[in-house]
Amino acid sequence: MLIAYIDESHSDGHYFMGSLVVTPESASLLAFRLDQLMDDIASIHQGIILSSQEFHGTDLWTGKDSWRNISDGVRYRYWIYEKVINSIVECKASIFLQGLDLNSQNARRTAPEPPHDFVLKSLLEKTDRYFEQQGVFGLAICDEIGSTAEMSSQRNNFRSLQKHGIGCNYPRKISRIVDTLHFVSSKESRLIQAIDLVVFLHRRRSVHRFKKESERDEVDRLWALLQPQVLYDRIWRP
Repeated sequence: MLIAYIDESHSDGHYFMGSLVVTPESASLLAFRLDQLMDDIASIHQGIILSSQEFHGTDLWTGKDSWRNISDGVRYRYWIYEKVINSIVECKASIFLQGLDLNSQNARRTAPEPPHDFVLKSLLEKTDRYFEQQGVFGLAICDEIGSTAEMSSQRNNFRSLQKHGIGCNYPRKISRIVDTLHFVSSKESRLIQAIDLVVFLHRRRSVHRFKKESERDEVDRLWALLQPQVLYDRIWRP
């Protein structure tokens, strides 16, 4: 059995989603390591960082929320990011990334499909195909989005993928991701937090305009550590 943890990251012109695929044993190990890392950080920065603090890409990388109050500065936050990435690599997670160029989509289509729907169905198909190649079944667990109604709509879309396939050039049905889409708050899942950091870093390296070369160098260095785990990486430009 495999489990895919799914999250998103977006900017004005692009929308990205990622799938972090692990065995249940690796999921447990990765959650333990990230809990332990945050415990260590909280013990050093008492009164600033709590053990329950969330690893969130934007906040950690740019120094927002509680991270702004850490005197160690940007190098320390980069070190934390690296520790998370190393934990992902050591747990042998497989990563699938799908992006969408929104400007290209809007220019070519008068009524474009919502970015989340468009990217998610493609990412699910790639993840499902990987499950098939591995000869296993599994679950898909997504970060909570919007309202209960929106999550219900995503589950309905997923059932359609199971019954009818993705459509267009991808008629294959989703058959290896079983049950339904499961949603969980990122605050409650270290695995969702892990894929959040991955997708944020991917978006940063793919489309961000860096003001400092030092930041670009750091993004490239961290991505080089993660790259061997990335099995699929594409940006759609419809």
